[in-house]
Amino acid sequence: MSVHVKKDGRVFVVWYDGTGKQTWEAYGRGEEAKKAARSRDLEIKLARSRGEFRPGVGGPSPTVQEIAQFYINARRSELADKTRKEILRFLARHVLAHLGTKPVRDLTLMDWTELQDRMIACGTGNRTINTYFRYINPILNWAVDQGFLPDNPWRKRKSLKQKKYKIELFTTEEFRRILEKAPPHLYWALKVAYYTGLRPGPSELFALKWEHVDFDATRIRIYATKTDTWRTQYLPAEFMADLRRHYEEGRAAGESCPYVCAWNDRPVKSLKRTWTATLAAAGIDRRIRLYDIRHFYITHALANGAPILDLAYRVGHIDATMIVKVYSHLVEEIRSKRPFELPLLS
Repeated sequence: MSVHVKKDGRVFVVWYDGTGKQTWEAYGRGEEAKKAARSRDLEIKLARSRGEFRPGVGGPSPTVQEIAQFYINARRSELADKTRKEILRFLARHVLAHLGTKPVRDLTLMDWTELQDRMIACGTGNRTINTYFRYINPILNWAVDQGFLPDNPWRKRKSLKQKKYKIELFTTEEFRRILEKAPPHLYWALKVAYYTGLRPGPSELFALKWEHVDFDATRIRIYATKTDTWRTQYLPAEFMADLRRHYEEGRAAGESCPYVCAWNDRPVKSLKRTWTATLAAAGIDRRIRLYDIRHFYITHALANGAPILDLAYRVGHIDATMIVKVYSHLVEEIRSKRPFELPLLS
């Protein structure tokens, strides 16, 4: 067993199993990676001195929790920070309490079935459960590659069928009522979302900075964490004038927050409470989400003749599949009604 640092700075722990197979565990780059690798190396040496670490020859099996931690350590430099946190959250919430201490070699497909049944009983949707499985399945595949498992016991798991995604758009009248009751910072966030189609929340809308706005070219640059891509969105001249006015008024008042959506010169991080209170004040008791503004933008752009491929790019979809699958069914409904009039946002 030993710690190796390659020329490109990547840190590995190298060890041999009972069959003579060499295994390399990656720990990323830098001093923290070296510390983690040295700790892992000592852990292996200590376990072997006790006769406890013998993967590949039927020795004691690491637990599910240990395998999950080994995987996170090994993939630390490859996993996006958001993905790593989501995996850890899923493990902590659903897996470790029930399976954490179980030897990974004792896992069966029934374990996943029971885990899945518990999630369903808690109200977790099929789409989310399928996503969770895509988080945990690579951990077991990695355990197979590293010699901790002869085979992935969950490889024959069948994906749950997902209900057809149906969108119910809010009406023009409902949107006007929301705007009338919205406090200034929510009103401004709604306006930006309304004209840009950005994904609400920290992934896009709250992450938009003034440095991403090109006033002269009437466009903004958007970084999508979901697809890890940048895209350019050209905006109506009247809204760009609004953006410029909002920016200049803020700077004249001494504000320095770099984010487009800000409140009291601080970046907006959540609008859930304000949104809920505004819906109540507007007398709306049916479920309307901030994300529905994005649905509103995409559907009406499509109904007004926007090219599908161009629209898919503008809203940050990898291709046009989601546009066709999710939104097209609404277009005929919209076109069958009298011409749609956009609410005036002043």
